[in-house]
Amino acid sequence: MELKLDIYKDRLCRNFEKTVTAKDFDLSTAVCEDVLNVINIDMFEGGLQALSDENQKELVINIIKNGYPFFVELIKEIFELTDGETYFKVADVAKVVMDIVKYSITQLTGAIGGKQKN
Repeated sequence: MELKLDIYKDRLCRNFEKTVTAKDFDLSTAVCEDVLNVINIDMFEGGLQALSDENQKELVINIIKNGYPFFVELIKEIFELTDGETYFKVADVAKVVMDIVKYSITQLTGAIGGKQKN
């Protein structure tokens, strides 16, 4: 899986600095469990494809409310960012976080015998 994130020079994201890409990374089962602890896993009864737009919005709200600091730290690790490279748009973070959530669920279901795909 490939993730991309735009980094900005300032807090208001007016001055673009660079785009960073993470191509090859793995998440430990502990990180996947942490991801699942932040989100409401009950919304995934029908699988990722079954998430309605309303459930996706609720998921993003839960992530922001319950896990934003966790996900920012995880993003810093995945993209190998320094503390000074933490100015990014919320919409971009939301997309990356959704991809991380999907990846975590895929990894865990693959680990317990489901079909695994990246």
